[in-house]
Amino acid sequence: MKSQITRKSLLELSRQYPIDAGIKEWRFRCTEVGPSQYSAEGEDTLGRKAGCSGVDFHETLNSCIQQAKDISQMTRKSKVQYQLNYKSEVKFGPAYYSLEIEGHKVPTFYYGFERSELLGGRYLVIQEWLTTDYRKGPKTRVAIFDLEKKLVSRLEIVEKGFVSDFRLTEKIFSYRRTYYANARVVDQEVDWDSIEKWSDIY
Repeated sequence: MKSQITRKSLLELSRQYPIDAGIKEWRFRCTEVGPSQYSAEGEDTLGRKAGCSGVDFHETLNSCIQQAKDISQMTRKSKVQYQLNYKSEVKFGPAYYSLEIEGHKVPTFYYGFERSELLGGRYLVIQEWLTTDYRKGPKTRVAIFDLEKKLVSRLEIVEKGFVSDFRLTEKIFSYRRTYYANARVVDQEVDWDSIEKWSDIY
């Protein structure tokens, strides 16, 4: 039995998010939180959220609007519905999100916005965070979700780096490790059939 999704009204949303950017079901706000520091947030009628910060009002708002477009597009394309919910931003770093798959929150970890859908949308490959403490991180890894079987496999932890650029070509899975502190980039390849240690998502 499918759980019922409760939608907010646009009128209710507009009380908190007064900016209408012309995106169906979304409303936004952008506030100055310090000298030349802006925080933009958006929410849609399903409760999905977007957010970012910056030093220019219009650029920050536009980045948030683009993020909302990506979230809407992501849900439309997926065979199995998943969504990223904006949580916050790391000090001196990017935003992070919680992940829901078919309405259920994936426990324990947060996620970056870097992701890819492979093999017709069966697999969601995403940047998984092991900490949001800027003094300890970045500390990320590749998480591969089998959306049909509700399983996940997690690859090697990358200390002080971010994973991104997920691709699958003729059974070779590749991704990129980026270490911003020393401007180092490492491309990694893994045989897709060798990926193991699958466990239940929840």
